[in-house]
Parts: sequence; C-alpha cells; structure tokens
Amino acid sequence: MAMERRRAREAALLVLFQEESGTSPSSGWELACEITGVGGEGLDFARRLVREVRQRKKDLDALVQSLSEGWPLHRMAPVVRNALRIGTCELLHMRETPMPVIINEAVELTKKYADGASAKFVNGILARVAELRHSPAEGGR
Repeated sequence: MAMERRRAREAALLVLFQEESGTSPSSGWELACEITGVGGEGLDFARRLVREVRQRKKDLDALVQSLSEGWPLHRMAPVVRNALRIGTCELLHMRETPMPVIINEAVELTKKYADGASAKFVNGILARVAELRHSPAEGGR
C-alpha cells in the first residue's frame, strides 16, 4: 500500500506539472501511468489528489505563498510548486496519512525531480503547514 501511494503521489505530481506545461489531461495521465506504473487503488488515489488540488488550488497557493517568505510562486520551479500543493492539500484536507509521511513523500519527490535545496525548502514549508494544522485556530486536529 505504501509503495502504491508513493507511485500515486508521483503520478499526481507529473499530471499537475504537465498541465502547467500545457499538456492535455488525458495525455498527462497516460504518461504519468506509464512512468510510475501506478494502477488500481493507487490510480484512484492519484486522481483524487489531482482533483483535490485542482479544486483548492487558489487557497493552497495563497497559503504556500504566505509561508514562503520572499519566494513568489511564479519563481518556484513547477515541480516544487506542485509538490507543495500536493503536500499542503494532503496535510489539510486528506488526513488519512500521518503528517510525517506526507511531508517525507513530498520531500522525496522533490529530490527526485528537482534538487536537495528545493527538497529542504519543501520540507520547511510543509512543516509550517503541519504546525498550522495543529494550531488552536484549527482546533488542534
């Protein structure tokens, strides 16, 4: 199950990245599935992640922007931007996975498709999102 979720997150990242690059959604899914080998329940989870990120993109971007002092979203690499969207969405809206796992998965995807410095940046932003999730304003959930 864990490996399938990892492939699902990778597929979601690739689809969101390709959408920003102007690739059609169907072509994006076809390529993402071919690269990651995701299928079955993993593919369902990937589709859910992409759907949730698309629906909440404006709010996710606003939160990431507010936490990434001095780094406007448009200056972030598309892979980093989408890893942050996926991680933030999972942390705040898809709570079935433990927070450390969500953060680690986003960091590992960033290492794979970007670099170590970007992975540290993603780790820092998502750690702050996790703190917000536990704040009294969030009800400590």
